[in-house]
Amino acid sequence: MESESLSPLEAPRFSMRWLLVWVAVIAAVCAVLTYPYRREKFDRTIRAAIANETEAIRTTLGRAPRDQQELEALLGRPMPSAHDILGMAPIRYHRTGENSFILRYDVYGTDNWTYDSSYPEAGWIWVGL
Repeated sequence: MESESLSPLEAPRFSMRWLLVWVAVIAAVCAVLTYPYRREKFDRTIRAAIANETEAIRTTLGRAPRDQQELEALLGRPMPSAHDILGMAPIRYHRTGENSFILRYDVYGTDNWTYDSSYPEAGWIWVGL
């Protein structure tokens, strides 16, 4: 049995246009699938930064800032926000004692992430209803 070989005219043809379309589709699918991971990584970075900055201000002052307005004035900017299902949820500051505070933001309006300066080693913890 003889094997048939394709002549150059019969060789399958690949369209560069279709190849580019498929590459674009695959890239878009990858971007959509990795979006939640990138968003969570961004939120973790924001949470860690504001906790560290607030702890540094507390150390510098020798006390916790009196309220969110004082903290924002010392930071030189408004408090950051983190992602929620409906957009961005503001991180809020609450003083709990002369030298203690909590940072908190609500997710989905029912759950929240909380940082308690009394237990800084715990970091940000998720607290459900």
